[in-house]
Amino acid sequence: MNLRSMCKRGRCRVLPLVLLLTAGLIHSHAVAAPNPVLSAVADAGVCSFNGQYFLMGVGTKGGVFVSDDLVRWAGPKHVFSMNNDWAKGDASTDANIHACDIALVNGQFNLYWSVNNGELRQIGRAVADSILGPYTEPERDHPFDGRIDPHLFVDDDGAQYFYTVRFDTGNWIWGQCLSDPGTLKGSPMPLLTPVPGTWELKDAPVNEGPFVRRYRNNCYMLYNANHTALEYGNYALGCAVAKNPMEFTNAGKYPYPVLDKIGGAAGGGVSVSNCGQPNLVRGPNWFEWWLVYFAVYDGKPLRSQAIDRVLFLDRELLIDGPTTAVTPGTHLDPSLPLFRDLFHRIGPLAAPWLPREGEWSVMNGELHQTRQQGLCRANLDVPAASNYVFESGLRFLDKDSRQAGVVAWENGREDALYVGLDRSQNAWFWVRRHGFVIRTETFPLSGQFNWDGWHHLTTIKNGSVIEVLLDGIPAPGNPCVPAEDCGAGRPGLATRNGAAAFDGAVYSIGWDEFDGNIRGWSDARCGTPVTGVWNASDQGLSAEAVSGEARAFKGDLMETGEFSVQVRPGQAGTDAECGIYPLYADEKNYVRVTVDGDMTRVVVCGKCNDTLLPEQSAKITPRQRRTASLRDGGCNLRALRLENRLVLFVDGVETLAVPGVWPPSQVGLFTVGTACRFNGITCYARGSATQAPVEMKQGRAGARP
Repeated sequence: MNLRSMCKRGRCRVLPLVLLLTAGLIHSHAVAAPNPVLSAVADAGVCSFNGQYFLMGVGTKGGVFVSDDLVRWAGPKHVFSMNNDWAKGDASTDANIHACDIALVNGQFNLYWSVNNGELRQIGRAVADSILGPYTEPERDHPFDGRIDPHLFVDDDGAQYFYTVRFDTGNWIWGQCLSDPGTLKGSPMPLLTPVPGTWELKDAPVNEGPFVRRYRNNCYMLYNANHTALEYGNYALGCAVAKNPMEFTNAGKYPYPVLDKIGGAAGGGVSVSNCGQPNLVRGPNWFEWWLVYFAVYDGKPLRSQAIDRVLFLDRELLIDGPTTAVTPGTHLDPSLPLFRDLFHRIGPLAAPWLPREGEWSVMNGELHQTRQQGLCRANLDVPAASNYVFESGLRFLDKDSRQAGVVAWENGREDALYVGLDRSQNAWFWVRRHGFVIRTETFPLSGQFNWDGWHHLTTIKNGSVIEVLLDGIPAPGNPCVPAEDCGAGRPGLATRNGAAAFDGAVYSIGWDEFDGNIRGWSDARCGTPVTGVWNASDQGLSAEAVSGEARAFKGDLMETGEFSVQVRPGQAGTDAECGIYPLYADEKNYVRVTVDGDMTRVVVCGKCNDTLLPEQSAKITPRQRRTASLRDGGCNLRALRLENRLVLFVDGVETLAVPGVWPPSQVGLFTVGTACRFNGITCYARGSATQAPVEMKQGRAGARP
């Protein structure tokens, strides 16, 4: 049975980490409704900001819906009405605001929308200092661009790109560079066109609805093909891959749709069709990826919003969907972070925050630190971890404030690493303090950096390195901060000689790594030594063939969570073995998942409380739709650990389940009789943090409309 529907009926509750028992952070699991999650809304854009999601499109009439978890949505709160010289009469009404895209760039929110009314096919732009507006049009005498389906993408180097759909012998996807969110530069280029003789031309020649994200050094574009009309029922999502944002071509397309219609049998009795207008966003815990899109259910003319998990099998994009309330299999709601504070309250800062210095208080849905002198810190009282993500939005409260940022890691007042923004130097910086020894580096920011708007700092601690993201992309200069002497620690917030506001503080334990960024696989806290020779390179983490078993372990002890990795044995044959330990506490408590060298069979064995588990095995049946063969692309192993069982997915297919309750454990890799390469490794603890119901007021998420 679908786990979403089980949770909705109150029959299932996923427990958080045992580690968090000691911190008093356990909350009841937030039960949420299954797909569709929001009715009568289509052609929507989704923006993630300060721990929440904001959705606007057809059916919202210039309003925004808000969600904390992608499942429950409140609203809409009206934020925009057109007031320009180019959209007249019916075309200027709120009902004609659709195909929206909202992007926060350099502290300013940019809203793009399409107007499709009669012969009018144009794109507008409006801006605001707050996610909930009000939005105003900086240029009223002319549209921003022509045609439909606008989308702004900011690449890792800060370069900006604008995608639209134009009409030729059909709907084509075009791309163009931007100087800034309000200025197109250069000439537009056609990128994707419908390919004859493929799934893209079952009816009308259509490529539209582009949405771009960079991940693991690839750019992924999700798009729609075929006619959107219900009488055809062929509207589906495709995926194209490129190395750079303006290099998408038909040659980079997957040869199949990545999200297509399903009949009643496949959907557990519910049919789903016309999946469209994709939005690819990080989930609430940062590690997961989710697709937000519209679909039609049971052939009814109403289009509604849905969400489905997006998986990357190393670099191959796979969508677990479309799902419904009754879709067979294990389909969890988005995992929440282990801790999140959206500051939906008023008063002093309370546990689990431990203000060390400063004047901290919650007001207007934000956390404010108002003391102007010295170092002021608010640390989280959570169990120390070696691999985690901590992020927060921040803005300066006055022009004289100097520094504000995050405590990326600390193990006591005299042992800490700070990352922040320095307004006085127009730079970002890090400071490593260890007793009387202080190391620091400063990196300049653009001369156009907006010091009055919201910015987002993300620190990703993966063993001996802390990576810094500023506004979702690598911070300029060197975003990798050395942290060889930083073991397990805790994060927090900080200012120095300044006042600042913070919002959307999120903390999740885990890591996401690939290629030469893989590190820390000699951290055997489970008491079992690492064996063999392991080397990280641009090809991933490789284990040399040795006599016996070569194995490596990593990570903080977890009780529930997810672990996934792409496995490529170097030698074929049933005598060669490689695989994973999705959990390893000690020699009396572990689960071992083995794939043979031919990648034809998977075997699961292990112990629970020193009792042997019954051995299970299954044939590996490769998915029909895949970009490479098992031999060329490897086999993906994904283990989902719940409170009383472990669910194993092989090559993206749910394959086996192992019942049991184990103590907190690490994860591991192994190989026997062959060299093996592991890549695309993600591991995280599932959280169940809760907060007040979603509320809204003018200017930010804050009374229920």
